[in-house]
Amino acid sequence: FIDTDSLIEEEQDNTIKNIFKQQGEQYFRQLETDILNKLKENTYGAIISTGGGMPIKEKNSEIMKDIGEVIYLKTSPEQLLVRLKEDISRPLLQQEDMKDVITELLSKREKYYNSTANKVVVTDNKTIDEIVEEICSKEE
Repeated sequence: FIDTDSLIEEEQDNTIKNIFKQQGEQYFRQLETDILNKLKENTYGAIISTGGGMPIKEKNSEIMKDIGEVIYLKTSPEQLLVRLKEDISRPLLQQEDMKDVITELLSKREKYYNSTANKVVVTDNKTIDEIVEEICSKEE
């Protein structure tokens, strides 16, 4: 299991939140592309977890597809709010009305998620075991 945000934090010796604050979102998005390129060259048979903004850059979407099968774990804004309301590590969500921000980000990103994914798995009201079973099933 590889988490791209964790890899970026390790390489930069800094948190995502601080990277956004100190160097900006564009710099961070380039770090995402760089880490994907490294993973493409050096990784096989791994589950790679990416940040939510990763596939919005066309180059990243292409690299993700080159690396392997892409699964979009689709979650409603309401469920994301429940999961993320206490998370202070996500710079784009650090605003007054987190639900509106989540809804807006999802509406902007949905087309990228769907066009990048080989498979979409809805996660709302499912256990981890149910989600894993659906990911592993051959049905589309």
